[in-house]
Amino acid sequence: IRGFREDYEEHVLHGRCISGLSHPVPCVSACPAHVDIPGYVALINEGRCADAIKLIRKDNPFPVCCAYICEHPCENRCRRKMVEEPISIAFLKAFAGDMDLASGNPYKADIAPDTGKKVAVIGGGPAGLTAAVYARRAGKTVLLLEKDILLFQH
Repeated sequence: IRGFREDYEEHVLHGRCISGLSHPVPCVSACPAHVDIPGYVALINEGRCADAIKLIRKDNPFPVCCAYICEHPCENRCRRKMVEEPISIAFLKAFAGDMDLASGNPYKADIAPDTGKKVAVIGGGPAGLTAAVYARRAGKTVLLLEKDILLFQH
């Protein structure tokens, strides 16, 4: 109660969360992609790394890359910190991705049937790649360009 007294009282008295953040779980609120961290940590704990990666990819199409380069602000908001050390969230994300790849049957996202629509994405940085991934998953043909170079066409 010491760490989150106002939240606790609001939950008890009014049945709502006033964390002031867009998500009720502090680590999820701190994550730039708002990935369901408690969900994928629980799946990893059950040995279900492929399902963990599927859950992560719902909000972040590049979980392994992000696990290695992310500054993991989620760990600073981990409630486990109140008891001991925060959970190593970034390491667990990388672990799940590595285990999924090592399984020999890595997770492949579902792709909607072709809509006949075409999308051109200019810029192969994180935002451009993410836009291209989600457009392709939605069944659109994607043309991805990066400074005079055709990176991808499907």
